[in-house]
Amino acid sequence: MATTLDVMTFNLRTPVRTAQPGDPDHWPTRLVATVELLRQRRPAVVGTQEGCDPQWERLLPALPHYQRLGSGRELGHRGEYSAILVDTALLEVDGWQQFTLSETPDELGSRSWDSACTRVAVVADLVVRATGDRFTVANTHLDHASERARVEGARLLRSRIGRRATVVTGDFNSRAGVARAWHESIEDGFVDTWLASHPDGASIDTFNGYREPGVGGDEPGRIDWILATPDIAVASSEIITDRPRLGEHRRVWPSDHWPVVATLRVG
Repeated sequence: MATTLDVMTFNLRTPVRTAQPGDPDHWPTRLVATVELLRQRRPAVVGTQEGCDPQWERLLPALPHYQRLGSGRELGHRGEYSAILVDTALLEVDGWQQFTLSETPDELGSRSWDSACTRVAVVADLVVRATGDRFTVANTHLDHASERARVEGARLLRSRIGRRATVVTGDFNSRAGVARAWHESIEDGFVDTWLASHPDGASIDTFNGYREPGVGGDEPGRIDWILATPDIAVASSEIITDRPRLGEHRRVWPSDHWPVVATLRVG
C-alpha cells in the first residue's frame, strides 16, 4: 500500500546582519514564523536552501523531530547549507551524501561554469518506517548568475541520482517551464509536481521579496520546484502563503520565498 507524504522545498533566507526589529528581513522575528509554519504543516521532508549555522542553532532545538542532513558549502563546512530535514518519526535515513556542483564535485568549496559562488546538492536515501518502501530525495540551490552553471549543475545532480524513485527539491533560480535546466529535467523523465496537479500551469511567483502574492516585483515566476520520477504519484501541490501571527495582530514573513509543498504517494 502506498504511503502518502508531504515534501516541501523552502528557501529559509540567510540572516541579514543589518536587518533591525520591525524589518521583514529580521531573522529573530522570522525564526518564530518559520518554526510555527513547520510545526503546523509538519512535512515529512523539507529541502532547505540558504540556512546557515546561526539559524540552525535555533531551528533544530525547536524542531526536534527533524534530522538535518548536510553541511555548509564552503571550505571548513561554513556558509549556506542545502540541508534536507527528515521527520524521523516517519522515515529512516539509510544514507546520504553531499557534493559540490562543479567539475570537481568531491572538492568542497569548488566552483565551475562561471558560477558566482559554490553550490552543493544533498542526496538522501530514505525508508518509510511503516512500510519499508524506499525512495530518494535530492535537494539543491542552483546558481543565481550563470545559466551554464544551472544547466550543468542540474545535469550533475541527475547523474548522481540514477534511476531510483526520487523527489528533487530546490531553489533553481530560474523559471519552471522556461529554464533550460527545467526542460532537460522533464526530457530526462522527471515530472513537475506543480503541473501534475495544476495542468494549466498557473502559479504565483515563489520569490515574494516580502510582498503579498501578485504585488510588485519583476515576476521571477515559479523558481522553487519539486520534481519527481514517474513512479511517485502526485496527489496535490501548494504554494504556501501563510504568515504566522506574532502576538494578536501582526503577521510575520518566514522568508522572502514562499515554501512549496507536494503531497506524494510512495510505494
